[in-house]
Amino acid sequence: MKRPLFLAMAVIFAFAAAVLPIAASMRVAEEEVARREQEQLQMYANAAVSRMEMVMAEVAAALHEMEAGHPIYIDDFGTGYSSLSYLQVFKVDVLKIDKSFIDTIGREAASSAVAPNIIAMAEALGFEVVAEGIEHEDQARFLRERGAQFGQGWLFSRALPADGLQAYLASPARP
Repeated sequence: MKRPLFLAMAVIFAFAAAVLPIAASMRVAEEEVARREQEQLQMYANAAVSRMEMVMAEVAAALHEMEAGHPIYIDDFGTGYSSLSYLQVFKVDVLKIDKSFIDTIGREAASSAVAPNIIAMAEALGFEVVAEGIEHEDQARFLRERGAQFGQGWLFSRALPADGLQAYLASPARP
């Protein structure tokens, strides 16, 4: 009776010894294929972004050469694809500080120093600044004191249709 149990265990060990390295090898191969596919996708994405940036730079340069009076704004500056490298590529007129940085003003947050530093950098480079997403008077005061020329956000108004905007601009009771 001990013999069949011994044989069964020997078969199991032999099977495990033969199959487990293959399974582990297959898993490593699958991970390698996934890693290579991810790298390839990243290369394609980088190439697409580079091409997009090149086209945008050409359009921006053409607008400036035409002296058409179209200012170049970098929206959501400091996030996503709105990076410092754009300052070298484009003839920028205005930086729009992303709301996520405005939200950290007056808070103990790692990014709370970003907005004032963007303002200082923009001033040094001769750009104007628009602060996006201002919701509180203390944010507006903080930004004004540091040199932000323009602000937008719910502190001033919710989004308005064209006729509502005309009435708002004609009103003397704006913040």
